[in-house]
Amino acid sequence: MDMVSDGKTWKLWIPPRNRAMEGTNQVETPSKNGLENLRPSVFFDSLLVRGPEPNEIVSLTSDIRIVEDPKKKKDLVEEPDYDLQILSQPNGQTAHTLRVIHISRTNLLPYQQDIYDDSGIVVTRATYSNYQNYGSIPFPSKIVITRPMDKYSLTVTITKLSLNQKLDNDQFEMKIPDTVPIQKMN
Repeated sequence: MDMVSDGKTWKLWIPPRNRAMEGTNQVETPSKNGLENLRPSVFFDSLLVRGPEPNEIVSLTSDIRIVEDPKKKKDLVEEPDYDLQILSQPNGQTAHTLRVIHISRTNLLPYQQDIYDDSGIVVTRATYSNYQNYGSIPFPSKIVITRPMDKYSLTVTITKLSLNQKLDNDQFEMKIPDTVPIQKMN
């Protein structure tokens, strides 16, 4: 699939399904078909782990997670982690969780990010694995984006990454063949 956005509107083309969609960046009327609720912000928020905004509160806790032993796949091991919780400014005495970034204490790389809606429900869970060095920057070559409310997940596999390259305006434009009907999304 191919998706472009100008920051306000987006286009999505899925050639194998001969399907194209376009709409605004905000879901106005949620669809029962989770794919129709897909917006560029899901990718942006999942591919890049942002730091906190100046008006957000940060809480750091330490925990452990249970993972497969890389040497013996049948065995489980405990791995220490940090959980970096990004909170909204309190409304009265209540601050709402916006995101939780789970970071491995063994390599200090994020392995998961949970993104919440205003009701405190996880709307996006991104998991990061198979880190590769692109230049001197470690970046996950496999990112799994799960949308529990929309009941779908996407796997993004990075095969080539060129960081800090100049982007031309035509990279944000997409020509969908005239034979493909474009579905308007709200």
